[in-house]
Amino acid sequence: MPHYRKGTYQQDLKDNLRNVAIPGTGIPLSIFCYFRFTAFLFLLFVQPLVVVVAAVHLKLNKGYSYKEASVQFVKILLGEDLDWCSKWR
Repeated sequence: MPHYRKGTYQQDLKDNLRNVAIPGTGIPLSIFCYFRFTAFLFLLFVQPLVVVVAAVHLKLNKGYSYKEASVQFVKILLGEDLDWCSKWR
């Protein structure tokens, strides 16, 4: 069954995520959409690793305590209190 915007959901993801990168790296998210296996690896390993790096950044550069940084890690990882509109800007 064709996707409503593109022929496949995979092609839609590749097209839409080519201009979105992992912050600070320049790595486009579309590279993880070529194979289902790479998408699962991204969700299981890469994305949590990026969130750990973000939490360590909060600890080292923003003066957060370990507890505050770990709370932020959970919030970012689980998408709790996610206000993507303000983060998009």
